[in-house]
Amino acid sequence: MLNRFLDRLRRRRVPALGVISSSPIVDPAPVRVHEAGIRAIFQNRVAWSGTAPVIDRPVLVLAFTNRSGSNLLADYLRQTGQVAGIGEYLNQETVARQADRYGIDSVPAYLQNLAGRLCSGHQQFGVKASAEQLQLLIEGGLLGMFRSASIVHIHRDDLMAQAVSHWIARQTGQWTSDHDRQGEAEGYDADAMLTIAADVLRQDGSIRWQCAAAALNYLSVSYEELVHDPAATLARIGAGAGLSLDGWTPAAPRISRQATARNDALKQRLIADARGRSLARPSAGA
Repeated sequence: MLNRFLDRLRRRRVPALGVISSSPIVDPAPVRVHEAGIRAIFQNRVAWSGTAPVIDRPVLVLAFTNRSGSNLLADYLRQTGQVAGIGEYLNQETVARQADRYGIDSVPAYLQNLAGRLCSGHQQFGVKASAEQLQLLIEGGLLGMFRSASIVHIHRDDLMAQAVSHWIARQTGQWTSDHDRQGEAEGYDADAMLTIAADVLRQDGSIRWQCAAAALNYLSVSYEELVHDPAATLARIGAGAGLSLDGWTPAAPRISRQATARNDALKQRLIADARGRSLARPSAGA
């Protein structure tokens, strides 16, 4: 029943999201908007075919969906001093600016430039990646440029809260507390929020699928556990990704929580609507 509902939702267009893929929830081929732009920038020089690492440090890929808590986790990772960067360096607009500024002509050269400029000592190079951007890294053999690679996948257990948060941010333009509000989130649109929820399911599934198929070092982290105990969460990440965090204690993050009572009110209304449409009701024998 869930798949049938998602199949109906995929045909709806939502601003800034486009059409959801027609494949099942675990979608190994996400829409590749950024890759198309990056291929154009570098005239298809997006792959690396070497047989040995050329960047003598590990890479930590922070895989995420919008409003999953990736900026909060990136803040804590930077605090440790063990990971440098952790920006959205694979957005096509960022790639275009950096390529023009530094005279870079390929994705491998772009990654070498970033790691060389941003990292020092024994730091790992950190980069954020959506499902489609992760696919570019894997299919292009780009992770093999580094001494080792770890994928830290942050997700939210509370899918409806994430959908509401995304819907509000898309209207206000305030994706983090550092951003100025460009407008107000008004009204209520169950179709838009349920479409966002379906898209999150597909993207999170795609990230897990890709990491499993490529046999990557994969670490799953929930936003909720990060908020509850950042020290314990980072210790678990450190143990899995080879970070030396002895003696590190988290400081207050630079960004602040944005959710208000309205978020919760919208979430409760959305849950009621989803229940009414049988979104969360498993089929017989499931």
